[in-house]
Amino acid sequence: MGASIANRLLWMDVAVSFWAVFFLAACVGVWFAVFKLTKLLTKVEAALDPVAGKTQKVLESVDGALGTLTSKAEQMLNVSESTVKNVAAKVDTTSSLVEGAVAKPAIGVRSIMAGINRGLETWRDFEPVTHRNGTVVTVPSEEAAAIPGSAFTQADGDTRR
Repeated sequence: MGASIANRLLWMDVAVSFWAVFFLAACVGVWFAVFKLTKLLTKVEAALDPVAGKTQKVLESVDGALGTLTSKAEQMLNVSESTVKNVAAKVDTTSSLVEGAVAKPAIGVRSIMAGINRGLETWRDFEPVTHRNGTVVTVPSEEAAAIPGSAFTQADGDTRR
C-alpha cells in the first residue's frame, strides 16, 4: 500500500506540474498576444493621427462654409421676400391704373353705345304722319293712329289704323 500512495502522489505532482506549466505557457501566450496587439495598435494610431488631423481641418472648413452658406441663404431669402412684396405692390398699382384708365372709359363708351342703340330703335319705330294741312311729322307708330286728323296712306291706298 505504501508504494501505491507514493505512486499516486507522484502522479499528482506530475499532473499539478503539467497544469502549472500549461497555465504559465497560456499566460506567456496571452502576454505575447497583448504585446503584439499593443504594437499593432500603436502603428495604427500613428497612421491614423495624420488622417485625424486632416479630418479635423476638413470639418472646420466645412463648418465655416456652412456658416457662410447659411448667411448667404438668409440674405437671398430676405431679398426674395422684399422682391415679391415689391412686385405684388406694383401689380396692385398697375391693376388700379388699368382699371381707372381702361374700365371707366369703357363703361362710358358702352353707355354711349347703349344710348345710341336705344335712340336708333326708337327712331325706327317712328312713322311719318301727314296731317290734313299737309305737314309731315314723325311719331311713334303706336301714337300715329291716335293723332286726330292724321292720315297716313300706304302704297296700296289703305289708311293705316
